[in-house]
Amino acid sequence: MKKAQADIIGLVVIVILFIIIAVVFLRLSTLPKSDSVVKENIKVSNLLNAMLKLTPCNNIKPLESLADIIDRCNNQPYCGSSNCRDYIKTQIENIAMKSFDRETYKFTITKNGIIFLNTGNCLGNTKFVDNTITPRFTAKLEVCS
Repeated sequence: MKKAQADIIGLVVIVILFIIIAVVFLRLSTLPKSDSVVKENIKVSNLLNAMLKLTPCNNIKPLESLADIIDRCNNQPYCGSSNCRDYIKTQIENIAMKSFDRETYKFTITKNGIIFLNTGNCLGNTKFVDNTITPRFTAKLEVCS
């Protein structure tokens, strides 16, 4: 084999490699972005878990998480509020106001099969997390864009 033939074969191999790389790149860049939906659901799930682990009232010792407050709430006064249900609603609305820019939300707590608290108004596409916290209640956070 002559030197010119070896150079042409080497050039053809390089061109084929470039074509393969270009095809793989185009294929990967045109795939649907399903990871963004998964990431958004993870963010919503993490936000719900963080909301329920929040200890908003520092006046009561030992500190109680929002999940503990929800579990024990029977419309009694709590932490300077005349009603623990109103206190929970205020805390959730404050967290949501700081957490969402353009999104709307709906937060529902169901205790023993009965809606205990419902706050927010969800409009648009819904990404939701349904999370059972204790045997006594279920919290559902819907985030809409």
